Amino acid sequence: MYWQIRYEPDSDGNPDRTIVCYKGLATTKDPDYLCGDPNLMKYTTVQWRQSPVNLPEDAVIGVMYYTNPVQSDIVVDDASSWVYQNTNLTHGSRLPGLLGYEVDQMYGHAPANTVRLAHSVFGTGPQDFSDATVYTAPSRATVFATGSMQWSWGLDD
Repeated sequence: MYWQIRYEPDSDGNPDRTIVCYKGLATTKDPDYLCGDPNLMKYTTVQWRQSPVNLPEDAVIGVMYYTNPVQSDIVVDDASSWVYQNTNLTHGSRLPGLLGYEVDQMYGHAPANTVRLAHSVFGTGPQDFSDATVYTAPSRATVFATGSMQWSWGLDD
């Protein structure tokens, strides 16, 4: 979840067949933005965290994009979580090589019941960390965010 996109009809008029995303050109090229109509401007194809959308990714999934490239380990933060049940992992356990190549972190917009599962420092700067999170949405859906593109590598040898 990084760029808001929208669907438009294809050249034959069939609805919802073309993905549209102006990315960095949205405020100069996107007709939904340029029209000035707030009902259409909310569909502007910018990053979710940018105006006029203003919905930071971590408000929806618990974390949002921080940087790339990264190559490091995921570090367990809350081993008491059900996510780590029957894994023998403890606070500070490392999952080698599973942090990267893009990483995400919490920015302070996460839902109130979000639990930080991992907090992995990978660089020398104060913001050089990645977080993994989980929370239960009002719909009762479980929302799990790894904070790492490489997390899935640990699912299979």
